Amino acid sequence: MADPAYRGEVVPYYPDKGADELYVAVAQVRDGANLDGGIPRLREAIERLKPQQPEFYLELARAFSKSGNSAQAVHWCEEALRVRPGFVPAQMELGAALITAGDFARAAATLRDLSGPSVQTNLANAYIRLGRIDLAEQALRAVRDDPDADNLMGMVESARSNYAAAEQFFRKALELQTDHAEAHQNLANLLASRRDYPQAAYHFRQAIAANP
Repeated sequence: MADPAYRGEVVPYYPDKGADELYVAVAQVRDGANLDGGIPRLREAIERLKPQQPEFYLELARAFSKSGNSAQAVHWCEEALRVRPGFVPAQMELGAALITAGDFARAAATLRDLSGPSVQTNLANAYIRLGRIDLAEQALRAVRDDPDADNLMGMVESARSNYAAAEQFFRKALELQTDHAEAHQNLANLLASRRDYPQAAYHFRQAIAANP
């Protein structure tokens, strides 16, 4: 069995040689290892040192996203883009954060001129929330073998009342990722709507187990 991930404080390996505190603070939040301690440390270092590299601001935005604070994630993405306008990784993170924050129109505007599978799935998600079903399907056309895309296509077909097609997409998402909480929940809702309660209960339990 692999050793559990280290969750403590990150410190320089050679403290006598010194270490750039921004990089040490980034290491504190990278991979979500110690967000409670790392976020204030990185934020304080950024606000005091005002680095001109947008990556530091983006790392803080990602840390806030992982902690569930979408408002702060949006703010620090905007700071990254202030330092370097057009910085694509920050635009991508901003779009995702705006969806979590419920600002779907701005998310779509942020993402629609970018490319890549994760961009297209987030863009489709924003369009679905806006009721722009045709645009959501268009965004998903180029994405292949992706459970998020299949789950969203299931939502597209559900919005069109094509429930048999929707079920196929939800099940395909679960073939690709057995612990996809949203796909389990969406499939459970669909099954419950046709009164297949035992199967619906099973998928609701799977959704809760995947994301309590």
